[in-house]
Amino acid sequence: MIKFILTSCLLFLIGISTVSADDNQIKLFLAEPFLKAEFTKIRKLKILSRPFTTSGKVLFLPEKGLVWETLKPIRDVLFIGYDGVGQLDKETSKLVKIDNPIVKSVSMVFVTIISLDLDKIKQVFDINMAESNHGKQKYILLPKDETIKKAIRQIEISGKKRVELINIIENGGDSTLVKFKNEKFRQDAFNRDELKLLEMM
Repeated sequence: MIKFILTSCLLFLIGISTVSADDNQIKLFLAEPFLKAEFTKIRKLKILSRPFTTSGKVLFLPEKGLVWETLKPIRDVLFIGYDGVGQLDKETSKLVKIDNPIVKSVSMVFVTIISLDLDKIKQVFDINMAESNHGKQKYILLPKDETIKKAIRQIEISGKKRVELINIIENGGDSTLVKFKNEKFRQDAFNRDELKLLEMM
């Protein structure tokens, strides 16, 4: 669980020249956070020859945090809020808090990036702009906090007009790539079951 949180927080770029990001340019890139999106997460471990892929959906409310609901290969629901992390108990259907200060710290990083709030991101990361490739913008996020640095080497966010990919590179060489699609920006996109999950936070 701790490993999932540490790596479900973001991205990679090695050997590429970078420059300090221009605030006006990145503000356009971070224009509006989605409230709902589908995701595919590709987890690469050095000890495994093939990556492990999961998929599902993310529900986000700026005032609460996010619900990360994995649907394939099995259902699993994480609640990543500003006061910590919880998991949906499959037997009781209740939220069970994960009482771990490291998990809480890294979960805040994840919510910060999903929020696309530039001021908050700059509090946690140094931001560098990478060279554009095939019309896509790329930004490298380097953690400032020593605790985060122990787990995450760097994060890359990229996309054409907005954030489409988040790639997390860990110090040990493992990585997690998250791809988003079918983004929704209005709260009426939530169905009844999704609203119940958000209310549990």
